[in-house]
Amino acid sequence: MAIWLAVLAGCGYWLVAHLTVTADLSAFLPAASTRSQALLVQQLREGPASRLILIGIDGAESVALAKASEELAPRIRADALFAMVANGNPALLAAERARVDEWRYLLSPGVGADRFTAPGLREALIEDLELLGSPVGAAIKHTLPADPTGEMRRLGALFAGQKAPASLHGVWFSSDGRRALLLAQTKAPGFDAEAQERAVNAVRKAFADVAPEGARLVVAGTGVFAAEARHIIARDAARASVLTSIAVLALLFATYRSLRPTLMSALPAMTGLIVGIAAVSAWFGPVHAITLGFGAMLIGEAVDYPTYLFANAAPGERLAQTMARIGRTFTIAVLTTALGAMAMLLSGFCGLAQLGMFTMAGVGTAGLVTRFVLPALIPTQAFARKTTRLPFDANRGLEFLHRNAWALAVFLVGAAFIVFVHRDALWDDDLASLNPVPVATKAVDRELRSELGAPDVRYVVLVRDTSRDEVLRKSERLADLLGSAV
Repeated sequence: MAIWLAVLAGCGYWLVAHLTVTADLSAFLPAASTRSQALLVQQLREGPASRLILIGIDGAESVALAKASEELAPRIRADALFAMVANGNPALLAAERARVDEWRYLLSPGVGADRFTAPGLREALIEDLELLGSPVGAAIKHTLPADPTGEMRRLGALFAGQKAPASLHGVWFSSDGRRALLLAQTKAPGFDAEAQERAVNAVRKAFADVAPEGARLVVAGTGVFAAEARHIIARDAARASVLTSIAVLALLFATYRSLRPTLMSALPAMTGLIVGIAAVSAWFGPVHAITLGFGAMLIGEAVDYPTYLFANAAPGERLAQTMARIGRTFTIAVLTTALGAMAMLLSGFCGLAQLGMFTMAGVGTAGLVTRFVLPALIPTQAFARKTTRLPFDANRGLEFLHRNAWALAVFLVGAAFIVFVHRDALWDDDLASLNPVPVATKAVDRELRSELGAPDVRYVVLVRDTSRDEVLRKSERLADLLGSAV
């Protein structure tokens, strides 16, 4: 008993001082074993495309939608959660334009070894002279002294070649003019579901302040998916935990007909929960929120351990005597469950490894508490009203099966035939099926991504060589090739 209390106190102190819960869903990605996989995981976690939130406003007249976009963009931009916001208004991108202007000589595809030789400069200035006499002369005369070789013009032409959203009333709109479009980039990584949820909520709150009558806000993006998946998983896990806990407690109370053993049945599982979280925190550092949700459900199996002990207790028998009688069988039950979680512990997925350690530590602790603590806490008379018979006659069911064994055989043969006929469609190997985000949300993401010309995060191109210069040369050649292919 003293050891149990000391362990609880030590774990409680550790959790108060060190517990950190994370919602980074990349914990459930496999560990990268190659440089290509490492790059992919890094882009999924922190890449620019993973931090984009695609925003649409519809349900009102275009003028009202444009006004809402103009008011919404600066509100979002002022929030510390965001690194960049764009809606087609050039004024919002002044800082980005200044950065491009600062690095224009490195970014421009027109800069080569001969660009600043006398012939190269002569060619550039002759081009400037021709442009000054053209209709665009008024637009370039102010930038000509700072950019005589016209690198910003080349970069502008390069960006103009990309697919850009339609523009209406000075802001971005969908091609049919029914939806105003905005693009926001968060500072937090896309797979930080908690931070992404705060960012999405900030967008919704800002929209509520400027929304015209009848207007509707739609948001999408990798971070939005992460936040929604986290919310759905947490909700489902909490709901399942509450429902199963109520059902289990009701069944135990109906069996023991006493409150004390019913409540004490939860003691091993609760102790295992605390020790399991402390073990994961001490070994891995931050504990994933999904580990807590699903780990609690897995440790729920530990409620069976007191049942093994209480159900086998003979009338008037002390629990210590019962445990001595069933001890070997009980130990095997605990060990098989704990060792079954070893496959998860050895997984290359950090999230699954956390689940494995959580289950092994929790189940083992629950077994020890059942074996050594419960017999000291529950007196023999607590089971005086325990029922030892089922509320129905199970023998009747067995007799029915004996009389109709042929029907069971026909059912099994029919089931085997159906499995054989559909053997090619039995398994779903599409990883997208693991995503709980509704199909409608994914469809909105495709629509907004297409209208905004946002990057398709399904594809990543990796360029590799022995030096940085060679990588840059290859990248330039590849950009030309992909540009012509588009």
